[in-house]
Amino acid sequence: MRGQLDYLTEMAQRPNITIQIIPTSQGVTCAYGRAFTILTSASNSVLVYLEDARSARYIRDRDEANRYVLTFDHLRANALDDNDSLQLIKDGMT
Repeated sequence: MRGQLDYLTEMAQRPNITIQIIPTSQGVTCAYGRAFTILTSASNSVLVYLEDARSARYIRDRDEANRYVLTFDHLRANALDDNDSLQLIKDGMT
């Protein structure tokens, strides 16, 4: 695990990467543990990618994709900021 924490600390130094941690004290999050990826094009159109053990799909419908954007915004609002998240990672290394 030390190697993973070192890697996250290294990646957090890159200007195009933001790492935010949602503490367990926040309880259940609005994503309920489901991973998703939001892809935004230069024209600001949104595409959501979902993957699980048996399938994968893209969501192109604007209203449905915007629900994932809203979910992501809620997740970020509940997360520690990037500096506090990095400090939590560093604390876990000691």
